[in-house]
Amino acid sequence: MAAVSHIRYETYTDSNGFYQFAFLPPGVYSLFETQPESYDDGQESLGSLGGIIGQDSFSQIVLNAGDFMDYNFGELRREPEYITGDSNHDGIFNLTDLLVVFQAGEYEDGVMNNSTFEEGDWNGDGDFTSSDLVLALQAGTFVPTALDDDE
Repeated sequence: MAAVSHIRYETYTDSNGFYQFAFLPPGVYSLFETQPESYDDGQESLGSLGGIIGQDSFSQIVLNAGDFMDYNFGELRREPEYITGDSNHDGIFNLTDLLVVFQAGEYEDGVMNNSTFEEGDWNGDGDFTSSDLVLALQAGTFVPTALDDDE
């Protein structure tokens, strides 16, 4: 009867998604991925040694000395979810956001395509105009700021 050995090797990807396991002894391997935050699962691609693709995994990879693997876990960067009007990205569309965008000085300034979301371009057309204000208020996410009792 043959002994089955289960040794766990762990590594992390670099900022480009590259990972490697250096100097693995010959054997049959499986690769498992922990889904990174702010990414959705994409399509995995089987490497040069074959095997079986699973959900965030590869199994039955037969590795001999000097073999090259190249197994890739496909990931899709999740776009940040912005609240229309929340220019400072604090999760609330309130008077602070309106102050920020009007202080930027780009409201209907006549200069084409010079505004960002943070400067009031909430409809994505490149300009901060009344259309952006209407869109943000119609979204129904505006939260009036309550005044302190001291004021």
